[in-house]
Amino acid sequence: MLHIRKKIRKDRMIRSLSGLVIFSAILLVSSCATVPPQPKPDTWFSILPEKSDIYFFLRKEEMTDIIDGIIDGTKFDSKDVRFVISKTNIMYGSVITGDENKENLVSLVALGSYPRGMMNLQLWMNSAWKNRGETQKYWYNKSEDIELWIPSSDVLMISQGFMSEMERNYSEPRYLVIPEKLKSDMNSADFIVYVPGVSEGKSIDSSINPALKKSNIPINALWFSMKRKDADFLVGADFIMPTEKQARLFSFVFRLVLTAWLRSEKVEGIAEKLKGVKISSNGNNVDISGLVLPTQNVLAVALKFMGGSEARSSKIAEEKPKKR
Repeated sequence: MLHIRKKIRKDRMIRSLSGLVIFSAILLVSSCATVPPQPKPDTWFSILPEKSDIYFFLRKEEMTDIIDGIIDGTKFDSKDVRFVISKTNIMYGSVITGDENKENLVSLVALGSYPRGMMNLQLWMNSAWKNRGETQKYWYNKSEDIELWIPSSDVLMISQGFMSEMERNYSEPRYLVIPEKLKSDMNSADFIVYVPGVSEGKSIDSSINPALKKSNIPINALWFSMKRKDADFLVGADFIMPTEKQARLFSFVFRLVLTAWLRSEKVEGIAEKLKGVKISSNGNNVDISGLVLPTQNVLAVALKFMGGSEARSSKIAEEKPKKR
């Protein structure tokens, strides 16, 4: 009789555990189906470190090959990071540029659908990841020097040493100036690189491009916007100059600057590409449009900003991009 009672209790426990597993699976599936928040550049860029020199925006749907190339070419090349990226729709990121003896430091705010329970369990079971922070909220991988935090089922953050600041900014975003035209460009662009020199009160020099420094004209801020066009990218740019006079002067010399840069990047068919480029100035703003660049050149630019290596990034650097 006692044996029968024990068996009944065991069966009830198994059924209870099975029910708990099923309930957890339902919650997990529900979290995966969460609709990611709408892009708000003022908010998401403001979460990134205050010392950031360069900001970027990526729409994963049109940028998968570029993202793969960036991961291959940087220290983010790990199984855990690749899994995170697979769940991502949109990325806001920043780079703190280092000097000759220091590497660039990258931070990311990723928007998508993240099964928090499963991902936290996966990190907990991996001995390479340890809890970190005052509240032990986020994870740290010492060998890769990467921090990771999943604050919600639709937001995930990765950083190289600035997660405690990003955690504070997530609760109360810092003040950051985002030009209205840049906000508009983000509605249609697949990839944007933004250097907010104006808000930092400094001019931009050869950290962006040696050819710009040769023009000897100060630039307060700039951004490049890129949109997929078959196997290439349609590239536009905006330069914010200190004065209207300098903007007009820069619009005259920019074609020479662009030619020098295309040659340095070994872009083929330079003369043909320059025919489609339009340059105009309005006040202290210079607008560039109509430039078409191959995927491998866009990847090369992205890797330079993120401190990566083209030699390590073999997926795109060695293969001719396929027409979409």
